[in-house]
Amino acid sequence: MAPKRLGRNFWWFSIAATLLAFGLGLIGSFVAPAFESVFQSFGGSLPQITALLLASRHALWLPTALILVLWLWSWKTRSDIRARKTLQALYCALMALELVFYPVIVDALYKPIFNMGATGAAPAGN
Repeated sequence: MAPKRLGRNFWWFSIAATLLAFGLGLIGSFVAPAFESVFQSFGGSLPQITALLLASRHALWLPTALILVLWLWSWKTRSDIRARKTLQALYCALMALELVFYPVIVDALYKPIFNMGATGAAPAGN
């Protein structure tokens, strides 16, 4: 692969990984707390995966912090082709990990709602 082509692909990988990581952080900061208030209004017990997600929702910013470290490393080693290939592999691995996390998070957030719908439970206060 030519160095010019590697550089172009490298920035696409880094931008995609950054957007995915930032999306995970936003889910942890804004979406999970909104779901937590909905769950509390239902009054039911939460599945373990949902409770774990809500307890560790701030850890969803860790991929974003890792991306920032990779961005700094890529800036420092911008002329080294071998380092750029390593960084590209790290970005790909991080994107794959993030893409695995998204369905797990959606499942964890919606599982209590689906369970209540399946059992016919009504929200508390109605």
